[in-house]
Amino acid sequence: MYFVATFLFLIPLTLILVGWNRALRSSDDSPRPDWRTRCTTTSLFVASLAVPVGLAFIFAWLHQGGNPHGMGTPPGTWQILVRVYNWTLLASVILAIVGKGKGRFFVLGAAVAAVLADFAVITLDMD
Repeated sequence: MYFVATFLFLIPLTLILVGWNRALRSSDDSPRPDWRTRCTTTSLFVASLAVPVGLAFIFAWLHQGGNPHGMGTPPGTWQILVRVYNWTLLASVILAIVGKGKGRFFVLGAAVAAVLADFAVITLDMD
């Protein structure tokens, strides 16, 4: 299951790398970035932290037993990591909505892909 989780989280990581590429390419065009461009850069930075934290959450959750039905998973570091993951993912989405440039669309796509990867791992763990 760890391999599947790693493979599924490669999709949002790839989207973030492409978003960084777009953002860095567009920053060369403008001599002085405005606040919306800085929001896009910040959202890429926060998303770059959120996706590995989401993968760490899934690993910790699976290590603790990972009961997708709710009440069976014992407490552990996954509870802290899931809160950090949710808040950083939400912050990156809000900053991407406010931001400017094509890099922000990759942040939004990476956020959706990360949430879908979480659901896929949790669903596959049911079997």
